[in-house]
Amino acid sequence: MKYVKFVVVPLLYVALAFMTIGGCGGGSSGGGVDGGGDGQQLQINSLSTTSASPGSLLKITGSGFDPNAELIISFFDGEDFIVDMLVIEAITTAVTSSVPPFFNPTTGEFATRTVDVQVVQKSGATTRTSNVITGFQIQVPPTSPLPLGTLTLGYLRGALVMRVVNSPLYHFRDAPS
Repeated sequence: MKYVKFVVVPLLYVALAFMTIGGCGGGSSGGGVDGGGDGQQLQINSLSTTSASPGSLLKITGSGFDPNAELIISFFDGEDFIVDMLVIEAITTAVTSSVPPFFNPTTGEFATRTVDVQVVQKSGATTRTSNVITGFQIQVPPTSPLPLGTLTLGYLRGALVMRVVNSPLYHFRDAPS
């Protein structure tokens, strides 16, 4: 018990202090540059669609994107919904990411929600934010005609087969010549 009181508890306070310090400062409300950099603004010109289902790809065209920086697409509604998605493809004039799901906080069910979209670019101590595009609609995910659990079971069976085939205990033999 002494270990918990004298080692773990102070470590938790130190971790909390670092998280608080790390969370202060940084960020800009729109299009700005924090911490220097080349001053090039991030600009969203258009979205590939105005609404999409979760898991769909959303392409954002614009300018000022650095493919070598950490790029995040932020989906938010100004109330209680904020989700940051990593960019999966980037060039200087476009970024692509997956659309997140929206859950109704009261029911816990998937729901449709209109959100705003913004690109955040981090490179070292520099954080840039683009203009905000409003009115993007996250749809409910498509439903499957299959019974519940069928897709998950198929995925698990496939993963099990891959695990067995890639196991060091399982060896393929060459066909005799």
